[in-house]
Amino acid sequence: MQEVKKNEKEKIQETDAIKEAKEVLEAIKTENKKAEALNKETKELRVRDILSGKSEAGIAPVVEEESAKDYAEKVMNGEVELK
Repeated sequence: MQEVKKNEKEKIQETDAIKEAKEVLEAIKTENKKAEALNKETKELRVRDILSGKSEAGIAPVVEEESAKDYAEKVMNGEVELK
């Protein structure tokens, strides 16, 4: 009789441990989903910063010098006003 009670207690403990493990697993899955969403949002923000030029703050833009030929074409097309 005592042995039966001992086996029942062990089964109950195993059942409780399984329930607890399942709860922990669900909590981990929930946290993983949150982390994935945050990671995705972070990536989107980085892309937006890169595309908007904010990621290169402090870096002087490269200015290409205009050749005489290009300037003449702009003048002929009326893109530049002569003073």
